[in-house]
Amino acid sequence: MGQLSISSVQREDEGIYQCLASNDEGDWAQASAQLAIGAFPPHLKETFSRQVVHPGSSVSLKCLVSGTPLPHFTWTLDGFPLSPVSERYFLGQQQQTGHDDLVVAHLNITHVRVEDGGNYKCVAENPVGRVEHSANLHIYGAPYVRRMSTVVGVGGKRLELPCPVAGYPIEAITWGKGDNKNEIAFAEFNQIVRKT
Repeated sequence: MGQLSISSVQREDEGIYQCLASNDEGDWAQASAQLAIGAFPPHLKETFSRQVVHPGSSVSLKCLVSGTPLPHFTWTLDGFPLSPVSERYFLGQQQQTGHDDLVVAHLNITHVRVEDGGNYKCVAENPVGRVEHSANLHIYGAPYVRRMSTVVGVGGKRLELPCPVAGYPIEAITWGKGDNKNEIAFAEFNQIVRKT
């Protein structure tokens, strides 16, 4: 049996393939088969970038993703899922006209407030894969710390405790336990302190 192996099948590999068998006496036989690609994992085509804005501005974050079947999107802010229904923002997605495998997801916020700042992540998933992109949205204003979740650690294991901070610029974050406080230089939102 002969076999054609394609190590990483791509959309451009779709088409009709012919197999021709022959011998030294000039005899031959052939058959053909159509190769159709049924599924592709999501792939980022266009993403949003870090922004610094003033309160009251309008912000639009967009992810353009290809994939078959069409990906489903979720959005997070500082790791917490954003509800599809909100008075503060609008989440939407739609298929690109003329492209059966492209979909755009967007997050629109009108009249941003300091507390809208943080790390926004767009996650696209379909049955064969997942892709994500994140960037920070900084909003000028006084420091704002989002509610922190309870973290349960395992003795002897590494622990990460995020502090979801908004406001811009932020000069420092101070962590403390009891009376012991350590000031930590701050470069970006959601800095994770690691004890080594």
